[in-house]
Amino acid sequence: MRTQSTRFQLAFAALLTIHAIISIIYSFSTPLWESYDETGHYAYARYIAIHHALPPANATLAQYNESHQPPLYYALVALPISLIDTSDDAQPRFAIGGGVYVVPDAQIDAFPYRGTALALRLGRMVSVILSTLTVAIVCFTVRTALPQRADIALLAMAISALWPLTLFLGGTITNDIGMTFFGALTLWTIVRLWAKPPQQSRRRVYFALALCLAGAVLVKDNAISLLLFAVVAVGLLIARDVIAKRSARLRDLLLPFIVLAALVIAGGVVSEGRSLRQFSSTIGYATFVATPDMAQIAAPNPVVSTSILDRTVFLVTNFANYLWRLVFETMFGTFGWGLVRMPAAWYDMAIAGALIAAGGLVLALVKHKDRWFPLLMVLMLSTVALAPTIRTLASANLSLVNGRFLLPGLGALTILLAFGLAHLPRLIARVSAAYVLAGIALVAVMSPALVIQPFYQKPKMLDPVTIPDGIQFPLDMTYGGAIRLLGYSLPVRKTYLGDIATIRLYWRALQPMSKDFGLRVENFTANGVSLQNGLDFTPGRSVYPTSFWKVGDTFSEDYYLPLRSTALAPTTLVFKVTWFDPAGGNVLASDLAPTCQNGQTCEPKFGQLPVGLDSSAAKPWANLPALFRLGAAIDLVQVAIPASVQAGQTMTVSLVWRAGADGLPALTTFVHLLAADGAPKAQTDSPPRNNTYPVNLWSKGEIIPDAYVIQLNPGLPAGRYHLAAGMYDPKTVERIPAFDASGAALPDYAIPLGVIDVK
Repeated sequence: MRTQSTRFQLAFAALLTIHAIISIIYSFSTPLWESYDETGHYAYARYIAIHHALPPANATLAQYNESHQPPLYYALVALPISLIDTSDDAQPRFAIGGGVYVVPDAQIDAFPYRGTALALRLGRMVSVILSTLTVAIVCFTVRTALPQRADIALLAMAISALWPLTLFLGGTITNDIGMTFFGALTLWTIVRLWAKPPQQSRRRVYFALALCLAGAVLVKDNAISLLLFAVVAVGLLIARDVIAKRSARLRDLLLPFIVLAALVIAGGVVSEGRSLRQFSSTIGYATFVATPDMAQIAAPNPVVSTSILDRTVFLVTNFANYLWRLVFETMFGTFGWGLVRMPAAWYDMAIAGALIAAGGLVLALVKHKDRWFPLLMVLMLSTVALAPTIRTLASANLSLVNGRFLLPGLGALTILLAFGLAHLPRLIARVSAAYVLAGIALVAVMSPALVIQPFYQKPKMLDPVTIPDGIQFPLDMTYGGAIRLLGYSLPVRKTYLGDIATIRLYWRALQPMSKDFGLRVENFTANGVSLQNGLDFTPGRSVYPTSFWKVGDTFSEDYYLPLRSTALAPTTLVFKVTWFDPAGGNVLASDLAPTCQNGQTCEPKFGQLPVGLDSSAAKPWANLPALFRLGAAIDLVQVAIPASVQAGQTMTVSLVWRAGADGLPALTTFVHLLAADGAPKAQTDSPPRNNTYPVNLWSKGEIIPDAYVIQLNPGLPAGRYHLAAGMYDPKTVERIPAFDASGAALPDYAIPLGVIDVK
């Protein structure tokens, strides 16, 4: 017996140590301020450390301000910060676009740490301590409910200790870790209440619960979900007592309830109303959800109808995506400001483990008579999930869903996973538990080195003198004499609507720069129409701004522009690349004006990237039979011409082509208006799509809607005319053979499009 106890204690200590060490590794792998709102969290704690008081409620301490939050977590973080001289007042350098919010600055964050860097590093250790204590509390919770199942306690503890999101957040300054701690503490206290024999007094545990809830209210607004959980759980416990005629137990609750109310009110006074804000904001949020006209303010992408019914339908129909975002993507592990994601296979592995555990949980609920413990975990998760659910209802925007809001219920989630795995058939249980532990351990250990650190690495430097070998299209474009664009490459030969337009640019620094200029990359069609998909970037994957550049620095970088649905496709895109000054209102930087050969000012547009219709846009024509064929590989599948036209006006002829092969030659289309004797009276000759998508760019099976405008002479006699079309080689002016649907050759290699009346 002693041996089992010793083994348990060793495993317990080992898991706590492992969690603390890995969390510290995450902390030092993550650049300063590069976590959810860490700029505001640190500024709040630093203010308390310097002034020994709370900041004014309306004070703006940082760009991502947190001064409205309850103060308990920040007071704890302020303790180590108060030991450090932070008079250097180092400030975060925000990136422009990309997945990085704060640019890593090696000058500030250099070992040995000093000033602000040291304060941030020490402040993060408070989160390490709180997250480590949370892991221990998860174990205590299972031991309280299932004293004979040390295996479930250690399994739940191991899953909690290796959970990637808490390892990451546990190494940063964020009050989400404070809520994770108090969520686990509240759960343990509730379990202690339910596990107590009916005849024993619960008064002391009620007092402990009052302290837990009061502490949670002083940490973050979503503590109200813990209050709701406590009310429901205690209410069910009271109902059980009443049914069993043990009403005397109700007296145990009276004094602790008074103490809780007093603590909440006192906390509201001490926090200058911050801890009470969640009660009024919750009522306001409920009104916000129920008021249709407020939904337009709720999110940038509200549903078409703003009624609460339609937003509920939106949530139900998107529930799978909502659950994926809430639990597996953002709850299992995203890093940085939520934009650094693990490989997709790692999330798939987490889903597989969760499904296996869910099967065991169903078996346990069916077989076991005493189901109160797992059902209590489900209850907690349900109440905690209300906050992100209400937020989704209010916004009808899945991009706002974030698993951080589930962190107060992480203890319940990990316990449910362990409980389900342990109640599978014995052999399956062992194999499944080994799979889950091995998988989550690998993810936990590998993420700092394989996901986080590479994300913040500056680009690899190339030779500072020679022209890089990878350049497909050399250029000699200089921006203000400080930056040279050596050339570009197109990683893909062709793309389609709904995909991404990618270009790789090769940069070289010619002069040192004191400013952090932003880079703007835009797409235009070949005839100059903007696709309105331009994006702004900090160069070097958002971690190598121009003020960091040294003379001779040469590197390449890929830029990705989304191709939204547009009537301009199919087309050929060109890229426009300019620099702007973020401090000057994001207008183009006059000191980085582009010049080309001989120092002449030039338009920084280049590249030729074909963009075809995607399968959904091409679907109406994809399976139409060919009306006519040109050569061996071009089908005409649809023709639209006007029935009549007025002399002196223009007429539009719409044609839809289908390519039957790759590698077709460049051809010119002709559309002729012919008199009864075959004499041409009006015509237009042009490569397809007004030369923005020539035939040599077409791919096999591709659909190309096309249109040609013909100007009619005002003196054209009224009458009936014929329209004919075809293609020819612009070099030889020889027409491409034309055939009808049966394969018969057409006279003059001209396709008869129809008859039109000229008035």
